[in-house]
Amino acid sequence: MRTDTDEPAPILELRDCTVSFGGERPVLDGLSFSVREGEFLSVLGPSGCGKTTLLRLIAGLLRPDAGRIYKRGQDITDHPPDKRGVGVVFQNYALFERMTALKNVAYALRFHKQYRGRERQIAADMLARVGLDGQMDKLPSQLSGGQQQRVAIARTLVLSPDLVLFDEPMAALDAETRLVLQDEIRRLQREFSATVIYVTHDQEEAFALSDRIMVLERGALHQLDTPEKLLWEPADEYVRRFVGDNLRRRARSLARFAGTGEDAP
Repeated sequence: MRTDTDEPAPILELRDCTVSFGGERPVLDGLSFSVREGEFLSVLGPSGCGKTTLLRLIAGLLRPDAGRIYKRGQDITDHPPDKRGVGVVFQNYALFERMTALKNVAYALRFHKQYRGRERQIAADMLARVGLDGQMDKLPSQLSGGQQQRVAIARTLVLSPDLVLFDEPMAALDAETRLVLQDEIRRLQREFSATVIYVTHDQEEAFALSDRIMVLERGALHQLDTPEKLLWEPADEYVRRFVGDNLRRRARSLARFAGTGEDAP
């Protein structure tokens, strides 16, 4: 985990970004924050708080009604998605059902001249790095949910993006698979020195993975801080309830299940 004295330069900065879709209340309301090079930042909040809209904005799939987006100091607000150096891992995997795992990953390389003629070997190497070296010739329907998500991660990482966005990637997975994949995502992030923005509604997941966590509610940023500070120094009542109370409730449930009483902190 990073210390407060280790401050890499921001790789991404949003300044006063608003997205409204024409409604009475903005989905994102004047959002400003920066992301440090190489950090794992989770975006935490309930359904409808603007998490996925924020990812689409950073990826270039949406344009803000107001505000600007900067990457390494360059204004990318008007850049198309393929010019941003940003990779996205979707919740529903978005794999080609009639392509094998190997072909799914290799397909991402087809449109880049520097990989021409080496697509299969590069894809095979990447699948091996995410633990799927024995599953390369299988179709998505022949893979488990966790394996499909690994293919989706491999397809994103194979292009070496500067920034990787995860849109609730484990929402459809069982609890055991989620725990295994959490460890795998953190390992890959460190191995590739990737900068990650990870959307989740699960407090426990955010605390397990993140260097810092952003708490959103109705499109507004309540606090962006380390897990420790969110828990022990919440910025307001909403953060205290949504983060601290929920985590303590889970801790008490686990304590009762383990037979250790109800006095968990």
